[in-house]
Amino acid sequence: MIPSPSPQYGTSLRTWWQRSLLLLVLAVFGLAPAVKAQTITVGSGSTTVSTTPIYGLYGYSYSQNLYLGSELTTAGWGGGAGLISKIRFNLSSVPSSPASSNSWTIYLGNTSATTLTAGAANYTPTSAMTMVFSGTVDLTTTGWKEITFSTPFNYDGTNLIVAVDENASGWSGCSWYGTTATGKVRYLYSDTYNPDPNALPGSYSGTSSSSTTRPNVQFEMLPPCTGTPVAGTLPATVPACVGSTATLNATGGSVAAGLAYQWEESADGSTGWVNAAGISTNASYITQPFASAMYYRLVVTCTPSSQSDTSNVAAVVDGSTPPYLVFDGLSHVQSFESWVNGCATADKPTWNWKNTPSTGSNSWRRNDQGSTASW
Repeated sequence: MIPSPSPQYGTSLRTWWQRSLLLLVLAVFGLAPAVKAQTITVGSGSTTVSTTPIYGLYGYSYSQNLYLGSELTTAGWGGGAGLISKIRFNLSSVPSSPASSNSWTIYLGNTSATTLTAGAANYTPTSAMTMVFSGTVDLTTTGWKEITFSTPFNYDGTNLIVAVDENASGWSGCSWYGTTATGKVRYLYSDTYNPDPNALPGSYSGTSSSSTTRPNVQFEMLPPCTGTPVAGTLPATVPACVGSTATLNATGGSVAAGLAYQWEESADGSTGWVNAAGISTNASYITQPFASAMYYRLVVTCTPSSQSDTSNVAAVVDGSTPPYLVFDGLSHVQSFESWVNGCATADKPTWNWKNTPSTGSNSWRRNDQGSTASW
């Protein structure tokens, strides 16, 4: 039992008492554990390899590297599915011209394969992988080169293929720290022909090879969700123009593996909820073309625990209301404001001005001048 504070101790003791009560409540009811990312390092060798993940001595290269699920487990991963949000390769020597080797596209894929065979015809197709990054990689300093994915990759707990496509023209040698791993690396390279991962073997005329040294790698991984997830918060109102779509995203929601998403829609925002039309099982949802007001919410389920949470309701409404009158180009013109495109060309002024359609007038007033101000 926590005693009541004596008045003679004042505010400080009351604050202590309030904090103690809060701690007691948390101890009784518990808190959902935070999901923290893990850094999983596969490979600790100090051998250097210059042919993978990119072959900088040639104009273009494409590699596929295989990392086994058992290796991830040995490296500290708890096993099973997870989300991979980042990858790092350990650069041992900087290219003399980093811009000749820094344009990368990276694909990840789950696979049951345990070895890789050289030859363009044997490459895992991109249709069986997911593009997780496309951009510039900083090669100006040695050390771990961190690459953050545009969207976390859903690792299913099996084996993992990491494919790197280097597209910058020109050449400049560089090397990476690696570890012996026979049958786990294959790569293509050419000075003149840029391999297209989406069309292999196609007419590829470059050189195909393999290596017994695989680059050391670090994966930033999130474990599966547990307990009840957090669906997040949607904007209360989303304006849309007639015939256009709106994109809905919840903020502040859970980030973990094993989350399932289902967007629902309702005509009145309180009853008749059904699965939203179109593709409605992703974290982000694109509505159907706007015709009339529609209400949406997001249901997030943690698959391992079968527990769910539902977001607030977002109303997608007519963005052209109130019915702004199109500027006729003949009325009074002032230089400190301008007309902008809303749902039509030059159909409303900048945010400082507000139409008064209820009067039937095409006059405008400043938004901070009160409801009775007018021209």
